[in-house]
Amino acid sequence: MNNGIAIGSFIKGRITRAKSNGYKLRWLLPLLFLIGYLSTYSKLEGFEIEYLTLTLFSIIACCLLLTRLNPPLNKKLPIWIILAVFMVAYYFKFYLMVYDPEILGDGWTMKKLYSLIQYPTVLFETFKTISYTFITFCVTAWFLLGHTRYLHMEPLKKRINYRPAISILLWLIPILMGVTTYVMYSTGMCRMGADNTYLSFRLAGWIFYARSTLIPALLLLLIWSSDKAGLRKHLAFGIILLFLHGMSDMLLRSSRGAILIPFILLTILFLVTERITKKRIQLFGVILLITILLWPVISYYRYVRAADPTISIDYNLKESIKNVSSSRSFSLSEMFKEAATAVIFRFVGSDSLIYIMGANLPPLYNDALGMSVSKFFTFDVIGFPPNAIQGCAPSFPGYFYLIGGNGLVVIAMASFVFLAWFCWYLLAKLKLRCLPVAQALFLWWIFHLFSSGVLDSLYLAILVMAGSIATCEWILRTSGGRGDFKKRPIVQTLDRGCDL
Repeated sequence: MNNGIAIGSFIKGRITRAKSNGYKLRWLLPLLFLIGYLSTYSKLEGFEIEYLTLTLFSIIACCLLLTRLNPPLNKKLPIWIILAVFMVAYYFKFYLMVYDPEILGDGWTMKKLYSLIQYPTVLFETFKTISYTFITFCVTAWFLLGHTRYLHMEPLKKRINYRPAISILLWLIPILMGVTTYVMYSTGMCRMGADNTYLSFRLAGWIFYARSTLIPALLLLLIWSSDKAGLRKHLAFGIILLFLHGMSDMLLRSSRGAILIPFILLTILFLVTERITKKRIQLFGVILLITILLWPVISYYRYVRAADPTISIDYNLKESIKNVSSSRSFSLSEMFKEAATAVIFRFVGSDSLIYIMGANLPPLYNDALGMSVSKFFTFDVIGFPPNAIQGCAPSFPGYFYLIGGNGLVVIAMASFVFLAWFCWYLLAKLKLRCLPVAQALFLWWIFHLFSSGVLDSLYLAILVMAGSIATCEWILRTSGGRGDFKKRPIVQTLDRGCDL
């Protein structure tokens, strides 16, 4: 008995030390600023001193924040997610574009972006706005983390029996997936590069939000409940449904990143519940690889389907695969490189700010109240014709810069961090039975909002998220979630987890 306890303590100690060593790697993040500056300072001719000053302040702000981003990870995920978006979508992307503009490609918008990058003034103004926003974020987050107690998520007094909820989800989710898939396929709604389809009783909106938020939320609930109960087969079935949902969205909407989004949500759920394992990291890696490999195929698939909507999905997919694989310039390494670059550029960030600085338009101020800022960015800033079927995101700082300049950007960033942390703190205090699912949806909302900057219909996204959380909670509460464990001594009531 003593030997077993000793072995358990030894293993726990090894895990704790491994996590501690992993956390120490966060101090490598400031190197991005140093390497990026050394690689790009020659491109900002005339602004060398100002560029260096902003870089140094960014490094100091980052180090200040990192002093508070110590374990546990899952308690501070909102701050980590915003920091990750800054590092990838703003700083890394900025350095990459400035260092090697040829990576942008040959599209019309990319050619315009390429021409704007040649102007040091545009680059400096872009970096200045990024730095102001980032420094504001770091200081605000540092203050909040230092003046807020750790989030203590008190466990429910009674353990939950997940079997009834799992039984409901096993038939409810396939039905919802089947019905919404059929409606989208038959009407051609929500397809990229095509006109919007309008249905009676706002059915198109209901279908879209059901597939983009409600169904993923129910899938997360199924996976989490199965994982808590130790039901490996049900967990695997939930992951398969998640994959099928992403794949069907990719084909129905001609969306190249649709298969990746549900698994980002799943990864966030595993981070929240501290159930990240080696196999689950490998699973996400496989999905990312599939997304990269399918990127050129779905790109061609989208163009063909937009040109002729009557072509069947299976025929279009076969022709797209044949076209990509039979291309004379086809190279697996080149395809992987281009697709990986395209995935990075899917993160809205510094590129949108470069467009805005290049346009050099006065702030909208009060005029923003009667218009869509995203449409203004698409047509007036980038320059798409008014009849174009196109929508572009201005990024979070770009949205507020268009309205009120850098001053409003600083105020908006500080307010956003404060509200995000307050809601995260409040959510942890609610006695929700589906708390991990609710937290995963909230974190995804933070990620999507901050990375895209589309705030025109913000209230609608909040209502859909709240409704999805309420649905998950209702299923757990009305399905006999708390059972009499003396009468039903079943194994899955124990929080064992699955080896998957």
